[in-house]
Amino acid sequence: MSEEEFQAPRTASVVRRRWWPRFVWGIPLAALLVVAWLGLHGLAEQGAEVRLDVPSAEGVTIGDTHVTKVAAIALAPDPRRIRLTLRIDASMTPLLREGTQFWVTGSNANLADLSALRATISGPAIGMIPGPGRPWRQFSAVERGPVVPPGTPGTRYQLMTHDVVSIEPGTQIYTHGLQVGTILSVQSLGANGFRLEAFVKAPFDLRVDVPTRFWNASAVQLTTSAGGLEARSSPKIALSGGVEFDTPPEAADGPRAPEGASFALFSDQSQAATAPLGLEVPYQIALDGPVGDIKPGAPVKLRGFAVGRVLGVSLAFDAKSGALQAPVTIGLDTTRLHVAASRQAVDATLDRLVRQGLRARLGQAPPLIGARIVDLDFVGGAPGERLRPGSPYPWLPATVSGDTEDVIAKADEILTKVNTVPIAEIGRNLRTMTGNLAALTASPKVRDSLDHLDHALATLDKTVQQTGPKIGPLVDSLRHTADEAQATAAAAGRLLGADGGAQDGNLPSAIRQLDEAGRSIRSLADYLSRHPEAIIQGKKEKR
Repeated sequence: MSEEEFQAPRTASVVRRRWWPRFVWGIPLAALLVVAWLGLHGLAEQGAEVRLDVPSAEGVTIGDTHVTKVAAIALAPDPRRIRLTLRIDASMTPLLREGTQFWVTGSNANLADLSALRATISGPAIGMIPGPGRPWRQFSAVERGPVVPPGTPGTRYQLMTHDVVSIEPGTQIYTHGLQVGTILSVQSLGANGFRLEAFVKAPFDLRVDVPTRFWNASAVQLTTSAGGLEARSSPKIALSGGVEFDTPPEAADGPRAPEGASFALFSDQSQAATAPLGLEVPYQIALDGPVGDIKPGAPVKLRGFAVGRVLGVSLAFDAKSGALQAPVTIGLDTTRLHVAASRQAVDATLDRLVRQGLRARLGQAPPLIGARIVDLDFVGGAPGERLRPGSPYPWLPATVSGDTEDVIAKADEILTKVNTVPIAEIGRNLRTMTGNLAALTASPKVRDSLDHLDHALATLDKTVQQTGPKIGPLVDSLRHTADEAQATAAAAGRLLGADGGAQDGNLPSAIRQLDEAGRSIRSLADYLSRHPEAIIQGKKEKR
C-alpha cells in the first residue's frame, strides 16, 4: 500500500460560546447575594421610628434597649418636655396606634414600686400598652404607667380612711404574708378623709368577705400575746409599708364582698381586731385615773376577751356640782357578746351582770408599758348597783383603779422620793472629798508625820521589850512590901488591943493608914501584873 493509503485521519476542533460565566465568578456573586439579603433583613428588622415627648429624660441614654431602642434625644417643641426618637421592633409596629400609652419607668425612685427600684439600678425602661385607633407615630408619655396591666383578673374595692400615712398608687396589698393586690389610686375627700381604690388579684379576691378587715401594715409589727409583747417582721412588705387584710374567725362564713364594696382602712392590726362584727351598742363610763391617755379604738375587754372598743373620750365641767368629769364612751359588739342584735337585749344582759358585780376600770395591756384599755371584770363585795340611765347613753358603773394602777402609783411615789435625793450635790461632795484625800496623801508634811509616827512606835515597842522582863520582879517586890505592911498593921492592932488606953490617940489612925497603904500596894501589884504597859502609858481612865 502506498503511504497515502496508511495516513491517519485528522480531528477537527469546534469553538462554542456559552452564556453562563465560569465557576470562578460564582464566589463573588454569592457574596453579593448574602450582603443584599442581610441589608434587606436589617431594613425589615429595624422597625418603625416613633417620636415620644417625655417630661424628663434623666438616666435615659442612646442605645438603651428595653422593648424599644432610643435612637436620639432632643428638645421637644414644648420646652418643658424632651423628645425621644425610638425605634420600635418590627413585631410591635401593628400596636402603634393613636390610643397607645408610653411611659418611662425608673427615672424617679419609688419605694412603693419595686419595678421602679429595679429600673433605678439597671437603668430606665420605656413601657408601652397598646391602644385602639388608627396607626400613629407621635406620642406624649404619661406620667405613670398603669399599676395593673389591663386584662388582669381580679376585683376592685374601695378603702376609706382619715390618714393614708405612706400609702400611694402602687402600694402592695398582702394577706397572710402573700402579695395579692395593689393600691390603684388615692383620692382626697376633703374633711371626710381619703378614698383608696384597691385591686385584689384572682383567686385571692375570694377571701374578701363582707366582714373582712383592712389595715395599714408595716415591715415590723408589735403585737400582744400570752407571753407579752411579740415582734413580727414581714420582709416581703416594702420599705414604705403596705396594706394587709384578713377575715376574723368569728365571721369566716360571711358573704363574699361584691365588686366596688367599701371597707374601712384601720391604722393598725389591733384596731382592726376590735372593729365590731355586729351591732355596736354605746355606753358611758366615769373612770378613775388618766382617762385622757385612752385613744379612740382602744379595746374593751371582758375577762381578757375583746368585746368592744372605745368610741371617744371627752372632758366636761359640771357647773352645779363643780366637779370635773371625763366620760368615756365605749361600744359593745353584740356578736362578740353573743347576744341578740338589739339595744334591749344588751341592756338586759349588762344590767344582770352589773348586779352580779361587773364593773369597768382603766387598765393597760401589757401592764405598765402597754396602751390604755377598758377592762370589764367582776369585783367581789361590790355594792349592789344597776345599769343607770343617762344621756345620750346609759351609764355603766366603774370601780377604782386595779392592781396595775396601784403598781404605777407606788412606782411614781418611789420615783418622787428618789427625785428628792440631792444626787448631784452628793456627787459634788464626793468629788471634793476625793480631791482633798488625794491632796492630803500627796502632801510632804503627811509623809514626814507618818515617818515620825513609825519611829515612835518602834521606840515604844523596844521599850516594852526591855521593861517586860523586869515587871515580874517588881510586882513580886510590891506584893512582899504589901504583906509586910499589913503584918505590921496587924501586930500594932494586937498591941493596942492589949493596952490601947495607955497609948497615944493618933496611933490607931497610923495603923489604919499603914493597912490601907498595904492594900494599895497590893492593888498596884495586881494591876501591873494585868497591865504591864501602864508603866509607860499610865493608867487608863474608865469611861
